[in-house]
Amino acid sequence: MKVIAALCGGVSLLAIGSAAYAQGAASAGPTAHDPTTLDSVVVTGSHIVRNGYSAPTPVTVAPIEQLLDTVPSSIPNALNRDLPQFAGSTGSAGNSTTGGTASVFGGNYLNLRNFGAIRTLILLDGRRVPATAINGQVDANVLPQMLVERVDVVTGGASAVYGSDAVTGVVNFVLDKHFNGLKLVAQAGTSTYGDANSNRIGVAAGANVTDRGHFIFSAERSQDFGIPTHENRSWSAAVPDYVGTGSSAANPFVLINDARLNSATYGGLITKVAGGASAGLVNQQFVGGGTLGAFNPGTPTATSTINIGGDGAYYKGLSLSGPSITTQGFGRFEYELTKDIIAYAQLGYAENELPGQHSLNSPPTPLTIFSGNPYLPASVQSQLGASPAANFTVNRLNRDLAQDATQYQKIDALQFTTGLSG
Repeated sequence: MKVIAALCGGVSLLAIGSAAYAQGAASAGPTAHDPTTLDSVVVTGSHIVRNGYSAPTPVTVAPIEQLLDTVPSSIPNALNRDLPQFAGSTGSAGNSTTGGTASVFGGNYLNLRNFGAIRTLILLDGRRVPATAINGQVDANVLPQMLVERVDVVTGGASAVYGSDAVTGVVNFVLDKHFNGLKLVAQAGTSTYGDANSNRIGVAAGANVTDRGHFIFSAERSQDFGIPTHENRSWSAAVPDYVGTGSSAANPFVLINDARLNSATYGGLITKVAGGASAGLVNQQFVGGGTLGAFNPGTPTATSTINIGGDGAYYKGLSLSGPSITTQGFGRFEYELTKDIIAYAQLGYAENELPGQHSLNSPPTPLTIFSGNPYLPASVQSQLGASPAANFTVNRLNRDLAQDATQYQKIDALQFTTGLSG
């Protein structure tokens, strides 16, 4: 129909032009039908065709070349950094870009609109990728990144089309199924501070097999050593935290440094007494050797449990990002049975090791100490009194227990797909 309309339009223009020329030739003087000569034509608007603009839902099309120009480490890392809709995603070594806690220990989990990675559907060439975590999430690091041609992101909710696992959108990794040639990658890097070392090596190949078949293959190994402790950065070593509720202009969120717990210390803070013990024990802290000392609570803030400065404990030795090692391989073969039908088979395997540091993050532990405890020094025992019911409660942040404990996680993902397309 479009071709017919175009032809008809062309005939009409020719007919009008012929009529105007004949009439102009018949009269020597100017008439209302004389053609007008234009000095210039200025176009103030045009219909620009771009990928994703004519789709029924908002679609962001991200070519791989543009993503890797700014973040060459990996495609998921580039998505997290370049596209603001992934601001809540969990990075390649398990650190959330919003400071939240990941539901799994590590990996690269794409989180659209920060509604949770479990609500983002991950596709490979339009087909669901099997979950790589026990909670149903997909680690994007296990995908064959060297063979990906582009990434299509449906940023609006698409659950009506794709199902309930696409509440916040869909991320579709599109393979370059007709890749021909050989591609090699080898890279290494480090941070300004001499940590966060990483390296990556990989190979991808594609070739025709007879005039009807085509084969693609990739193998890759990448390693990220992470940032083992937050003391390596000045901003995190300053013990930042935010206080306030943000519920009103009178109680906004406020970023502070030197944040401390005002109800616990590393040695133990006595918070209450009972059973006839001396009230003078309250707000005393154990400073070493079983001796007590005065407790400086610091400066109060809008959050009742957090003060600025003082003797309170704080969480230290935390990892900014943990290490990860990813090994993956992928192969695909397709054969043209007829002009309109293609048979294909593809196999992918990936292993992701996450030997990350995991410092103890348990909340302060309240302990009840009764009179007669053999570990109490005489000075403390005298303030408790002789009654067996006399006791005090001490609140302690157990940072000296399991401080260097590590947690190891290993993910093995195997996927085989075969079928017909046409």
